[in-house]
Amino acid sequence: MPRFFGRQRYVNYTLPEAVVLIQEMDAWYDAKDISTGDEQTLANRNNGAQSLTRGSTGSSDANDPRFLPYTDADGIYAHFWDINDNHIYSDAFATPSASSFVIEVDFALTDVTAAAQGLACQYITGGGGNRAWGLRANSGVMNMYLSDDGSANDVLTSNASLNGVGISNGQRIRIKCTVGLNVGGATADYEYSTDGGSNYTALGTQVTDVSATYTQIYQASIRMIVGARYGTQTGGGTSFETPDGKIYGVWIDGVKQFDPSVIDTTSDPDAGQTSWTQSSPARTWTVSRGGDAYQTTIVTRPVMVFDGVDDYLQLVSGNDPTFTKSSGDFTGVIAMRYWTTPSGSKRMFSWESGASDGLYSHLTSGNAPAIICGDGSSTAARTHATALTSGRLSVAAITVEDGVGRIYQDEAGFDATTADIAGLAGTVTHGTGRYGSRGYTVQNEFTGEVFFLAVDDAKAFNEDEIDLISQKIRAGTYT
Repeated sequence: MPRFFGRQRYVNYTLPEAVVLIQEMDAWYDAKDISTGDEQTLANRNNGAQSLTRGSTGSSDANDPRFLPYTDADGIYAHFWDINDNHIYSDAFATPSASSFVIEVDFALTDVTAAAQGLACQYITGGGGNRAWGLRANSGVMNMYLSDDGSANDVLTSNASLNGVGISNGQRIRIKCTVGLNVGGATADYEYSTDGGSNYTALGTQVTDVSATYTQIYQASIRMIVGARYGTQTGGGTSFETPDGKIYGVWIDGVKQFDPSVIDTTSDPDAGQTSWTQSSPARTWTVSRGGDAYQTTIVTRPVMVFDGVDDYLQLVSGNDPTFTKSSGDFTGVIAMRYWTTPSGSKRMFSWESGASDGLYSHLTSGNAPAIICGDGSSTAARTHATALTSGRLSVAAITVEDGVGRIYQDEAGFDATTADIAGLAGTVTHGTGRYGSRGYTVQNEFTGEVFFLAVDDAKAFNEDEIDLISQKIRAGTYT
C-alpha cells in the first residue's frame, strides 16, 4: 500500500516512540558499543546476530576503520592522526617569562615508540620565526625544544624512555617537564603520572644542555599549537610532527590552557568540532584539518573513523535487500560527519553485487547524498537537491517501496524527486552489505566519522518516522 511521505507531523508520535522505531529495525549498529577501540565486530543491537566486521578479516588489518571510544569518566579528547596540518591552535599566547617554567600534557599515544610525535608548542617557523618551546615524544624519549632568540634552538632529551618505564601503547599518561634556565646551561626534569597527575615519578634523571646559556626563552605573544612540535602562524597554518593519539589537556605552570572538557554537547552535538571557547583562562581554540584522509577528531561520543583509502565495515548476510525492481521494501539509515568535500562519489552503504548491480548510496562530489539501484547494465538514481553541511553530524537515509527509491537527509527531509527502480529493464541482484566501500570491491571509500547504522529489509520508513529517528540519533538518547 502506498505510504505518506509529506513533511507533516503525525501528532500521535512522540520521541519515546522514535526509540521503539530504532530498536525494532532488523539490524542497527551503534558506535556506543565501542569500549576499548580494539573491537573487531559490532553486534546487531536488535538481536545480537549479524555482526558488523571491521575490514576484511576477523583480526586487525589494513581495511579496519579506527574505533575511538568515549566515556564520561575518561572525558572529551582530541585525536590526532600523524598527518601534518591536523592540529588545534590558539593565538596571542604570551610565552613563559620566568627562568623556570613547567609544561604538562595529558595524552595517550597509539605507539609510544613512534618517532617525532609533537604534543604542544609555541614554536612557529616556516615564515613565522617565533620559536620559544616545543614538547614532543620521539621514539619513546621526550624532547623539549627551547630558543632564546626565536631562531636557533636547543634540545633537552630525557635519559629514560616511556616504554622503558612500562608505558604501553594506548595508555593514558601525564608528562611534566620542568625547565630551568641559567647561564650555566638549561635543565629539564621529566616526570610521568599514570593516575591523572595525582602522583608523579621521575622519568630518568635531570638533563642539562650547557650550550643553552640564557635565563629566559624567546619573549613574544605567539600562537600555541596542540598536536604538533612546530607550525606556522598564518590562518589555520601548517603543522609538523603531529602525533597518532589522544590529547586531553595541556598545562603551563599549573594552569590548564588547553581544555576540551569544557565543550558542552548537551544542546548541540556539533559543539567544539570547529572551535570552542574557555572562560578560565579566556581562550579560543580552533581546530585545523587538512588532507582527505583521517583528520583531527574531537571525540565527544564514541565514533568510527574511515580513512577514505581502504577502510570499510562488512555486514554478514542476513539483512540484505530482498526487494525486486517492482516489489518489496527497504530502509537504510546512517549518522555521520564529513569534513572534506569528496573528490568523487564516496560509498555510505552498498549492497552491490557487481558494477551497476544492486542497491547503494553515496555522497557525491557536491557533498549530497544519493540513492542508486542497478540491474547490471543501467541504474535508477536520485541525488538529493540539498547538500550536507560539512562538519555537521548528519543523518541520511534511503528507502525503497515497490520500485520507488527515495533519498533523505535530516536538514531537508526526502528529496522531491524519486528514483524509478521499477523502470529498470533487467533484474536487480543485491550483494552482501558493506559500509564505506563498494560491496564487491574496495573502491569509492568513505572518508569521515560514523556513529550509527541501521537497516530494515522489510519496511520503507516514511519521512515522519525517519525525522523522529534522526532527532534521537543526533541527540544520542536512544538507548
